[in-house]
Amino acid sequence: MNTEEIIETSIQGHASIRNAIRWAIQQEREACVELCVLAEKMCKAVDLPTTGAEACAAAIRARGNE
Repeated sequence: MNTEEIIETSIQGHASIRNAIRWAIQQEREACVELCVLAEKMCKAVDLPTTGAEACAAAIRARGNE
């Protein structure tokens, strides 16, 4: 997602701008986590270590809990 898409998506259907921004940030994080999960699956498919992909997903998820 680019910045314009994030802003537009966050505004649609949300009364509170603060909640809309939080929601959009969470959506972007989840999209990033999905890429990490895909990388992990690809590594497993060709028998490569997956610790980097797992650490990436964990770090992104942890950002949402700060």
